Amino acid sequence: MTGHITVECPHCYTRVLPMENNICPACKMDMSDTHDIDPRLVSLVIRESDDLPPYCYSCNSYTERYVKVVGDKGTLLDQSFGSVVSLFVPRRKIEENTSNVFVRLPQCELCAEAGEPSPLYVDYINQNMTFIVNIDFKKRVQPTPSDETFPDDDVSTDGEITDL
Repeated sequence: MTGHITVECPHCYTRVLPMENNICPACKMDMSDTHDIDPRLVSLVIRESDDLPPYCYSCNSYTERYVKVVGDKGTLLDQSFGSVVSLFVPRRKIEENTSNVFVRLPQCELCAEAGEPSPLYVDYINQNMTFIVNIDFKKRVQPTPSDETFPDDDVSTDGEITDL
């Protein structure tokens, strides 16, 4: 079998190689059954260094409010015995053994009432997080070439082409 293509499951937003019956191996849902899927929601990988536009990630309305989302991962010892370890090891020493990812995510007041943003996935190696976002917000962050507008002086005319 050639040409294995991974696709994003519309239910769990995980990139998978679907099973023969189009079932997602991650969530076991039928990937072709999208009747309960909100088409306005998509996944977006946000790097720690990304400067995001002032629009709510959830509803795409203008906002100047940003929330700090932290993904941190301590050592196995910290994760297993965190409260006990903190009694014997200074806090600063524990923080040295953690890997943190920080993202400033725009969130309007109305969406904040629904809860804090939570990443779908945190990639500590590449320092990014994956969130479920409004499709129009994603277009603002990652515009496709057809979405981009060009200044009038960048558009060639038929006269310019014949003059070459």
